[in-house]
Amino acid sequence: MSDDDDENSAPPLPPMLAEDSEATLYKYRDFAAIPEDSDNDPVQPQSNRSLESSIRVQKFPVKLYAILGQKEFSDIITWMPHGRSWKVLKPNLFESLVMPLFFEYSNYHSFNRLVNAWSFRRISSGPDR
Repeated sequence: MSDDDDENSAPPLPPMLAEDSEATLYKYRDFAAIPEDSDNDPVQPQSNRSLESSIRVQKFPVKLYAILGQKEFSDIITWMPHGRSWKVLKPNLFESLVMPLFFEYSNYHSFNRLVNAWSFRRISSGPDR
């Protein structure tokens, strides 16, 4: 048996992978229509004292996920209905109420710079806006 036989016996690649061998397939599930279940909430509510002591030392994505998981902030910053992005609804309240709990600074423009530094991108057009 030759090396050519081994290569030919492999199943063919899907059409989109045949052209680009470094492509990655992702399976996306839209959670917009799934009702919230408080028992399965991955971010459990914490007291303000334990929240301040533990979350302030975490990296930005963990902080952002914790902020988005807090129901009391849902009128200030929230997931978009499709679940693929988030939006700050009230920047002034976000700066004065939310940021002091999670960050060492309370400047909304610094938050925006941090968002950009972590390669989050603004959605300015399309159905996800």
